[in-house]
Amino acid sequence: MAKTQRPIQAQTKNSKEFVVWSVLLTVLLAVAGGVLYSLREDKGHIHIPENAFEDVKPAATAARGPSQSDPNTVLMPRNNGVTGSTRTANGSEVSPALQQAMDLVDRGQWNEAEPLLRAALAKDPKNVGILLELAMIQILDKNSPAEAQPYLEEAMRVDPTNDSAMKELLNVYEEGQNIEQGLRFVNSLPVTDENRGLVSAVKGALNLSAGNNQEAVNQLRASVYEYGNTSFDARADLATAHESQGNPADAIKEYEAIISESDKPEQQRLAKIRLAQVYEAERNYSAAMGLLEPLLNANPKDKIVATKIDQIQKKTNR
Repeated sequence: MAKTQRPIQAQTKNSKEFVVWSVLLTVLLAVAGGVLYSLREDKGHIHIPENAFEDVKPAATAARGPSQSDPNTVLMPRNNGVTGSTRTANGSEVSPALQQAMDLVDRGQWNEAEPLLRAALAKDPKNVGILLELAMIQILDKNSPAEAQPYLEEAMRVDPTNDSAMKELLNVYEEGQNIEQGLRFVNSLPVTDENRGLVSAVKGALNLSAGNNQEAVNQLRASVYEYGNTSFDARADLATAHESQGNPADAIKEYEAIISESDKPEQQRLAKIRLAQVYEAERNYSAAMGLLEPLLNANPKDKIVATKIDQIQKKTNR
């Protein structure tokens, strides 16, 4: 029997179909390759939001003086010493136990670090570094500032010149409204030439919180002008105390000193805003705007400054 052969038309048709499918397959592979390449390239690019680099404004940690009753007043924040990024032994020798605990805290394992620190403190109860680290765990990790108070007080007894511990302790007293207790403790500290300005400033701040404005002025003025404590905290509290006493000229003097002497832009910004508010209260709107407008030009996203400018403009357009 003769071998059955495929008709010539069918062979021609299949050859054409083979060519067509080959071309289509080549096109599909090319498209797929392009998509895969683009996906691979995109993996190297991370989308960064437009506001990723906006400044985070520090929250006020204590409200004192006349600003407590004025929702439009910018509070001068306490310039904290020991915070999350500066948790250190504050000059004390770092023992192996303390270093181990600090490493655990840095990894977020503060619940494992705390018992190690307590055990280390039992062996070395005067170690300021351990006391401060335990205090910071209470404040930052456990959100229990009152539990930090005994650690901070003991740190101050060991080292009455410890500026960082004193500032944190002042915050604890103010937040817990334990002003009288704070004054009693500060009055119990030994005073030397080295810590006289610090102690006087803290007494002034506590009296300011208690509403003892004249005593606050006396203590803060002594801290700044007698004992040479020209820190941001001391001058800012003195300015606020002068405002509380109804002495805008003296408050203006202190805010201007902060602006001219501080090398920290955020401190200068806050002082300018507060100074503008003093001018606003005195109806010196042009002076207030002269301070605020350059701030807004430098940072158009500064909502606090923009709001204050809007408030002043509404007053001047009446």
